[in-house]
Amino acid sequence: MRSQALKRIDLLRRLTDDLTGIVNGSCPSPEQIEAAVGIRAFSVVDRSVPCLQGLVTAHPTIRPGPITTSQLFYVDVKGGWARSLSRFYRLEGLTP
Repeated sequence: MRSQALKRIDLLRRLTDDLTGIVNGSCPSPEQIEAAVGIRAFSVVDRSVPCLQGLVTAHPTIRPGPITTSQLFYVDVKGGWARSLSRFYRLEGLTP
């Protein structure tokens, strides 16, 4: 599990570096585009990612009530918490 988590962290770091470069105008380089995998007959589609759905309390920007979180990256049911793309969540109402 640790190895998989470290691979995901590396993947997210590389994504962050690329997005920072795009915003700063330095990425992608002509060499990166040339080396990239080609794709044709493409379209942009939505796909599902793991999220939590539930009733939220004390969210900084959303009123109490039903929500679907951003993409879920880690859940520790035993520890009573989860980490989505944007924040930690305390898992309430669990039975020990």
